[in-house]
Amino acid sequence: MKNPLTIKIRDQEFPLLLKKSRRKSISVVINPNGELEVKYPLFISNCEVLKLLSNNSQWLNSIKTFSFINGSEIYLTGECYFIKLTKDIKHIETRDKYLLIPENRDIKSSLKQWYRRIAREFLTSLTAEYCSLLEISYNKIYIKAQKSLWGSCSSKKNINYNWKIILVPENLIRYLVIHEVCHLIEMNHSTRFWHLVCSLDKNYKIHQKELQKYSYYLTSYLE
Repeated sequence: MKNPLTIKIRDQEFPLLLKKSRRKSISVVINPNGELEVKYPLFISNCEVLKLLSNNSQWLNSIKTFSFINGSEIYLTGECYFIKLTKDIKHIETRDKYLLIPENRDIKSSLKQWYRRIAREFLTSLTAEYCSLLEISYNKIYIKAQKSLWGSCSSKKNINYNWKIILVPENLIRYLVIHEVCHLIEMNHSTRFWHLVCSLDKNYKIHQKELQKYSYYLTSYLE
């Protein structure tokens, strides 16, 4: 039987899963099975992918890996908390720098539900805040789990937010909300749109770039 390919990231061995697909770029994530999953275009050979990986060890070390067990780090609005399983509570709650989770619960499913609830409450409040400043209204807010988008706005004035935005620092969350709320007025990325964004966030260019650094959450966190 052929030995499975493995690759080392920060002194930890991961099984390597290679997948060709009809795509234009290479995607590398740690999948839910703990494998380094590499998706790449049909015109690239397996050998070329392996060579790329071997020549980019520093890049591989930048790939984020996550665990969700007692003592693991998790994030909420950019703040670090530590998972602590306890039998003394019935619902997830934060206490000091700990996120307390009832010990008889499935950690990952409980976290997803908790994050979604917190995200809906926080994003709804921020959306109302900025809509009030612009004297406009929205139709509905949807909390989703998309692989490539932090948010979007439809012509029906519905705003979609990726719940994972609640992981990043608050100033970046505010930038995203401002971005989507401004689309209620300008459904494009014209000069007028960016002027509107700038009126609410003078540092929007910085925040836009900073948010891109957290894109690993979109494909790798709680999947």
